[in-house]
Amino acid sequence: MNRMTVIIGLVILTAVVIVPLSRQDKPEQAKIPPPPGNETMQENGAPPVNEGLEVVALYPPGGQTPDTEIIVYFNEALADFQPPEGTTERAITTIPRVWGIDLIKNNYLRFSGDKIIKGAFDDPKITQLEIVLHENLRSVTGQALAPEMRRHFFDAPPPHIASARLEDIAEQNAVVQVTFSRVADLSLLPDLLSVVDRYGNPVDAAVSPDSNGFKAMLSFPLATEPPITIAVAPGLRWGENNRYVAADMSARYPKDTSLKAYIGEVKTGTQPSIELLFSQQVPLQWLQTLTTVKIADSGDSVSFAIASSEPPGPAASRATLSLSSIPEIGDANNLMVEISPWLRSVKGERHLANTAIGESRSSGRADRRERQRFFEMYYNYWETNMADGLVLRLNFSHAVSPDTFKEHVTITPPVELVVAEGDRWSRGLRIKGNFKSETDYTLRIAGGLKDSNGKTVLVEDSSFALQTTPLRKGAAFDTTHLYYFPRRNMARPAVQARNITEAEVTLAQVFPSNLPVFVRDFSGSGASPHLLAQYAREIGRVKVAFPEAPDTLLAGAADLDALLPADSRGVFIMTVNPSYDHRDSSRALIYTDLGALTHWTNKELVVFAHNLFTLEPVARAEVTVYSNKFQPIGATYTNEDGIARFMSFEAAYGAPALAVIKADNDYTFVDLLRQQETKDAFTASMPHYDRDGYDAYIYLDRNLYRPGETARIRYLVRTRYVDAVADVPFQLRIANPQGRWIYETPVTPNEFGAGTLSFKTEQTHPTGKYRVELRVPEAPTPTGRATFNLEEFVPNRMRAEVKYDCERLAPGATANIHVKAENLYGGPAAGRKTEARVYLRPTTYATDAWPGYHFGNEDVLEDKLIQLGEAVTDANGMAAFTYTFAPPPGATMPLEAVVGARVFEVGGRAVSDTTAVKALPAEVLPGIAVAPRDDAEVLDVHVVAIRSDATAADLDTLQLTLEREEWNYHVRGFGHNHQTRWEKEFRLYKTLEVPLSEGKVSAQLPYPDYGTYRLRVHSPETPMYSALHFNRWWGQLRVVSSARPELISLSVDKELYQAGDQLRLRIESPYDGNAFVVAQGEKIHEQRVVPVEGGEGAATLVVPHEWFPNAWIQVTVVRDTAQQEGSQYPYSSFAMINVPLDAPDRRIAVSLPDVPEEIRPSEPYTLRIATHDAAGAPVAAEVTVAAVDEGIHGILGYDNPDPYQWFQRSRRFGLRRAHYYE
Repeated sequence: MNRMTVIIGLVILTAVVIVPLSRQDKPEQAKIPPPPGNETMQENGAPPVNEGLEVVALYPPGGQTPDTEIIVYFNEALADFQPPEGTTERAITTIPRVWGIDLIKNNYLRFSGDKIIKGAFDDPKITQLEIVLHENLRSVTGQALAPEMRRHFFDAPPPHIASARLEDIAEQNAVVQVTFSRVADLSLLPDLLSVVDRYGNPVDAAVSPDSNGFKAMLSFPLATEPPITIAVAPGLRWGENNRYVAADMSARYPKDTSLKAYIGEVKTGTQPSIELLFSQQVPLQWLQTLTTVKIADSGDSVSFAIASSEPPGPAASRATLSLSSIPEIGDANNLMVEISPWLRSVKGERHLANTAIGESRSSGRADRRERQRFFEMYYNYWETNMADGLVLRLNFSHAVSPDTFKEHVTITPPVELVVAEGDRWSRGLRIKGNFKSETDYTLRIAGGLKDSNGKTVLVEDSSFALQTTPLRKGAAFDTTHLYYFPRRNMARPAVQARNITEAEVTLAQVFPSNLPVFVRDFSGSGASPHLLAQYAREIGRVKVAFPEAPDTLLAGAADLDALLPADSRGVFIMTVNPSYDHRDSSRALIYTDLGALTHWTNKELVVFAHNLFTLEPVARAEVTVYSNKFQPIGATYTNEDGIARFMSFEAAYGAPALAVIKADNDYTFVDLLRQQETKDAFTASMPHYDRDGYDAYIYLDRNLYRPGETARIRYLVRTRYVDAVADVPFQLRIANPQGRWIYETPVTPNEFGAGTLSFKTEQTHPTGKYRVELRVPEAPTPTGRATFNLEEFVPNRMRAEVKYDCERLAPGATANIHVKAENLYGGPAAGRKTEARVYLRPTTYATDAWPGYHFGNEDVLEDKLIQLGEAVTDANGMAAFTYTFAPPPGATMPLEAVVGARVFEVGGRAVSDTTAVKALPAEVLPGIAVAPRDDAEVLDVHVVAIRSDATAADLDTLQLTLEREEWNYHVRGFGHNHQTRWEKEFRLYKTLEVPLSEGKVSAQLPYPDYGTYRLRVHSPETPMYSALHFNRWWGQLRVVSSARPELISLSVDKELYQAGDQLRLRIESPYDGNAFVVAQGEKIHEQRVVPVEGGEGAATLVVPHEWFPNAWIQVTVVRDTAQQEGSQYPYSSFAMINVPLDAPDRRIAVSLPDVPEEIRPSEPYTLRIATHDAAGAPVAAEVTVAAVDEGIHGILGYDNPDPYQWFQRSRRFGLRRAHYYE
């Protein structure tokens, strides 16, 4: 007689204060009569207008050339511009005409064109840009511009040599055209211009100025060794009426020597010829003039003619030279070809690099194809940044590793190369070194250079003339974060500089009413020269001096203590001038004694305000919340605990974006859109809170059916987590294993919020896994889902269970493995053949002793299967095996030792079970945790070394290795087919050795350049290592697997709570301070401040019913720095813990009275079921009963339905918190 399982599924009865925002846009023009006097009659006889509107400043100032914008500042705020009726005239126009956008705001008019303004000066004939202000411009008081105020001029940049290019080869002379960036009096050029060859020898060059005023031709002998340097002494006059005198200027030509020439096929005999191959098409007429063919032995010249070319025409990349038939030629190896370096490509300015082509040799077609893959430099240019100075960017035709390149490259004048770093996406390199500004460098690459595949791509030495290095000078704040938070009494922000001896820092205070628009403008657009004028009042300026050290990174500090007000705090703007990079020219300085922490949702917000250093609560602080639409959406005051609470924000006004806190003579803000990255405790399976949404639970009497059998589907639908949903239409549908919907029907839950559907499968239905979904019609996601399998099967008659006698395995440790077999119809399965085997697979390791740390890596381990032999179960159905853990070779990560046991039925079919324990291949395991810093481009790295028992290992040091991820591209040929393949490798970036204290240490790693990286922690004392990956793009760093080790530990006194229970929260912290506690679920439920003394804090909370089904307690512990030396800035740590709730009043107790111990087949039986509520009173309920062969359930592991646990499962929310602690 088969044992049956009876499944019983039960239906569960289950004030805002608005304050006005100071307007940052201009007020509407008031209709105020003009004041008397200062009136001028218009030419057209119209009434006089007041001409009191004046232009007080222009940007850019001081003769600087506009780049992307022009700003005109006035003595009054401007009214909206009104063009003449029927026209589309603009408030500002330019001569010559430049497209742009004009914007009137407060007292300035901005004309912006995204570098198009500067582009107007690309025409060398343009010597100045005139701006014309429209006569209809008015101030808000009706004042107009006087005619003399309407026109203003910006001079073009002074002339320089824009380009040089070989234009002709004539009578053994090279003719080079020199183009200047601006029209000048070139009649002066013959007296000012000089030319020297590559060795500095003077060159006799004839100068022929062009009549257009910006071009001139230079003619000099072909024997001149390039590159040549063209210099023009000071004195060249330019500008309107030649009123300006240009400074000295120079250029080098050619700069690009990437044209390559090779010899292809050589024929000797009665009709000798040489085939020349070029990387670019060259002029054949010049080739005839500039080429010499010689007999190697005698040095005698051989006359030739160009017999053919490919493609046909005046220029070609392949040319055949027909040689005179001279007997002394001999074989092909006795010929040499020399081509003058003045040969250039038809397009561009590429000149020949390898002038001596070398000995010729016969070549088959395959060899010629191979040699046509020339090694070329596609481009080179200079990058500049404050940290590295000048950085050379190179791009080649072949991928070359940085190490190989460094071995083959020399730069003249000599430069000590710091690093040559490969570019991730191109065949490029970035070279850093002690390069000097305004210097001409030559790059020489030695022959024998190999590409990343080990193939030689450059046989002969090649030289490349690089672009002249630019002069970049200025200063910048030494912090990558937009906001600078000085420590108390330490307002000395660091300033870096290059190529200057003095910088000026301007300090201005932001008006509190301007904070909403200032923060958005500043954080969204970054540093801008207009911030001070728009949002703040200037307080003062301070000089920062630097030593005379060209092309050196210099450090200084701006002493702002004397400028900052002694009796007030707030938000300030720092601007440094001259700026090295406009993005680093301004920083917001938050000089405050106020600390603030916020938690919020789109509907509510809580703020903790306290003294930043003593942590004392700040009572009666005014807190105003602004939305992302710049609207004030709430204002209130903090209570005696320094807490302010906002509820029920109106969605129409936008989501919370900024909290402004004011107290006495101090104010600050918390930018909610720049929230901190926080490690949460949510799991992927947790749904989000949705009290008013629908939640469905679907179950079946089995999870395995044969084709043709009927699947009985039961569903329950709830809202508000446990309330039944009745008489609401839903759609139930079933998908086959191919994902095609094969059944759909409308269903409506009954008064219990439940329903049943019987689905008859067909013999023709494909086998596999079927999906059942219940959803609201047209909804994007299902309300509930379940699966079942359709297969041919025979029910199990037995079950097996396997267990280890330990929790983890160390190297050489022996584990006992116990297998238990039991007949489903009762009693142990004695005398059954049993097998066991262990499978080792990589895994990660986690331990409560080291929360937040990652132990493991992505290395691949060869499959390892260990057979443990056979045994026979004893009278109790037990069989025993032993396994000794021997770490496999090459194991560098924690392993999982998965033991699988099979017990065979009498007929030979096996039932199986598996279990696993962690296995550590070495005694010492390094671990790592990382987290990006919020206040700087720095990665906080925490490393640890532990033993197999999770105690700290006795190691003195660990090594941190940063590696850059690279992908190599290969094409494999198979006849006419080609197969592409990408291979990943990690290239060493840097290695650090860090000392350990009690098995752990923390370090800081500056952000590397853009790319994908792997950070490994390892030691020569152990083969195991751990690694994390992160991406560095667009000024941000995203850790693929990030965690900040939790410095604080939270615990509660129960695993499950009921409404009305007291919850005792315990907080453990390595430092004292205050714990800011927030309980949050569907909404923010409660907040409080808890002192942490002696490393411990405690709080007692009453759990209300509204926390159901669960709530999360979030704790931020902020360190007390009042007694710390140096008044260090406070830092914080965060942790959260789940508080699940039980609702026993929603559970129905089920009993089966009078169930006999045995029921015979075909014997009638009446099943009696009793249902009671939590108080023991009888309750009406709908019951589902299913009788199923237990052997069927054992095949795939059927879990008994538990709707009660399903509906009260834990939920998650969108964690939002922001502060400015470290």
